[in-house]
Amino acid sequence: MKRPLIDVGEVLREVVEVRQHDFAAAGMSLTLERPRTPIHVLGNELELHQVFLNIVNNAYDALKEGTEAPRLAVSVSAADGMSMVVFADNGPGMKNTKQVFDHFYTTKPVGQGTGLASASPTR
Repeated sequence: MKRPLIDVGEVLREVVEVRQHDFAAAGMSLTLERPRTPIHVLGNELELHQVFLNIVNNAYDALKEGTEAPRLAVSVSAADGMSMVVFADNGPGMKNTKQVFDHFYTTKPVGQGTGLASASPTR
């Protein structure tokens, strides 16, 4: 199946728009920086939207832990035929970075969150 060209900046704009009100209501800042010209990648728009939304949701949850002046800045750029999306926040960070690539790893209670990491397997 051939993947269509997707404007990554437009997908991110939609994600930020979906969560902007929640961030503002919680006293948090959510910003997006993107160029005026589209940045295209081959992909599935719905899958990219879900991945980006999961990242923003995780940042929101982490920033609720009492960070002073909580903020999430999202940016997208392109250079030399490559695109880059950056999510930068001033939250507490991961407590155990050694588990970042473990399948189904989560710090959230069972039943909370979205995505594959929302339910820990029985060990």
